[in-house]
Amino acid sequence: MSGYSIITPDQRAEHLQSQGPKILLTGQYGIGKTYTIQTIPKHMKTIVLDIESGLMTVNQWLRTEGGNHVQTIKIAEFQDFLDITVLACGPDKSAHPSSPMSQAHHDHVMQQRAASGFNVEAEKKMFQDADVFFIDSISDLTKRAFAHHKALETSNNMMRVYGNMATDVLSALRHWQHNHEKTVIFSCKLNTEEDDLGRKSYVIEAEGRRIKNELPGIVDEVITLAYIPMKQQDDTMKATRAFVCTSPNPGGYPAKDRSGRLEGIEQPSWENLFKKMSGNSGAENTVSTTKPNSAPKVTKTKGDLYE
Repeated sequence: MSGYSIITPDQRAEHLQSQGPKILLTGQYGIGKTYTIQTIPKHMKTIVLDIESGLMTVNQWLRTEGGNHVQTIKIAEFQDFLDITVLACGPDKSAHPSSPMSQAHHDHVMQQRAASGFNVEAEKKMFQDADVFFIDSISDLTKRAFAHHKALETSNNMMRVYGNMATDVLSALRHWQHNHEKTVIFSCKLNTEEDDLGRKSYVIEAEGRRIKNELPGIVDEVITLAYIPMKQQDDTMKATRAFVCTSPNPGGYPAKDRSGRLEGIEQPSWENLFKKMSGNSGAENTVSTTKPNSAPKVTKTKGDLYE
């Protein structure tokens, strides 16, 4: 047992300076969550874990010079996600050998990939060199996790299926959380629910209540991409796509900001947000305001760039 270590204020400041934020990006169907990949700074090597096969909006851009800093990995099954997680983040030294993310799991994946003819050292270097991981999406990941655990269940005990699924999914997401140097963006669909009194609220789309409840607590930032009515130069109002970053907000969207540096509404640009969260904002923010004129409308307009 190595015991605990005492971290000095200077060490803590240095650690925070090098730590990448963990972000939950939510938004309704078709709002353009995946499209925001184009706003990640070009100097930041990015890996997209494609779980929902939703890269059509950026497919052409990825083939251009503007997208050559982005690599994509297709995730077909939940086990694939677990294997990539342990390779990208390294093993959890405290995990039981039979558990995902353990040293045994890591070594097994390395051996299995090598036996299949893959250059595992090159793959690990690719993960180590990456600055940003965009996981698209948690909603589809939980569906694959549910199918995975349902297939393993022999007694049709659905409570056990949901329990095992939540444990494995949250364990993997927390493993990404502790990958301190990397910026990780978890994309997740957003649904609207209505109670018996007709009151509407927004909830993230995921299998199982436990994942919905615990996921926002894992990340540093919860950001919702939505249409916000903004006043134009001619005094007319126009629905403008923006990041909702703080709560409470007029639309009642999920949002939180641990950095304390974001405005209530920010332009939908990761480059802008990364600068602000690091305290190094030099770019003009023409959309930012803490007082939206009215509740956001989530209505598409014809000819929208994100369609």
